[in-house]
Amino acid sequence: MRRLIAQRLIQLPIVMIGVTFVSFCLVNILPGNTCVYATGGQGTPLQIHTCEVQLGLNHPLIVRYWNWIWSALHGSLGYSYTTHVTVTSKIAEVLAPTIELIIYGLVISLILSIGMAFWSVWTRSRLLDRLITTAALGAHCLPGFVLGIICLLVFSVKLHWIPTIPYVPFSHGFLRNIGYMLVPSFVLAVGLFPTQMRVFRGDLLDQLEHEEYVSLAWLKGLSKAQVIFRHVLKNGSTGFVTILGLQLGFLFAGVVLIEQVFTISGVGELLLNSIQTHDVTTVEGILLIVSMLVVISNLLADMLYLVLDPRVKLA
Repeated sequence: MRRLIAQRLIQLPIVMIGVTFVSFCLVNILPGNTCVYATGGQGTPLQIHTCEVQLGLNHPLIVRYWNWIWSALHGSLGYSYTTHVTVTSKIAEVLAPTIELIIYGLVISLILSIGMAFWSVWTRSRLLDRLITTAALGAHCLPGFVLGIICLLVFSVKLHWIPTIPYVPFSHGFLRNIGYMLVPSFVLAVGLFPTQMRVFRGDLLDQLEHEEYVSLAWLKGLSKAQVIFRHVLKNGSTGFVTILGLQLGFLFAGVVLIEQVFTISGVGELLLNSIQTHDVTTVEGILLIVSMLVVISNLLADMLYLVLDPRVKLA
């Protein structure tokens, strides 16, 4: 276990440097000039040049990246080029709606995926299994922004179930908060649960149909609940854990679209606005945080393997 954790901790800074450097280069080759936006689009060439010198944009790309990453290592993500406030404070202002959307979306997706997988495995009905897999495939093929627009038309315009008021913070009441976030969270979950369900269902069925310990459990006279919950569930969860760790990056991509459709002022909206205004430091700050969350989630998934499958210690 210590060896596995040590390997992942060694890989962590390498991955972070690679991700941040590639994203930094991509952002800097986008069309547009940061100082043009900073001067309101009406700055003279002299004003733009002065702005570039003040912000350090006249330095080579590698020098700018080194200055930014060195500041990040010391706990500072820098200042926004367009609003002249700290990137940390900008992210903190919009972080709560994104975290709530991610948590609610994950909870709903887990309920759907685990429930449907268990239902399919427990009943072993071909018709039910086909209906569940077909529904999951249909949900997987439906783009999130299309489903979001449909939900807005049906539940907000037609039925008036979705409140048209702005985002309500959790501190103002759980019911008001969940009333606003329920439909966006469901739309986000629809893009997650099909993969989770199919992987979990496939692993459970593979354990039930091809493993000798399951046959031995049946011969011992164990009930279906004992076989599934005591033996099969633990051994069939490794693939499910892998998917959860990998989906966090895709989850954030889905959050960006959902926030735009439902006009939620979160990190996704801040990221898009920062890209449009060429605010490099804000974009890099967001990507750094997201990258850290993805890497840490995969590290936690690897540690969970040790609980689910002790043979990982021998790897």
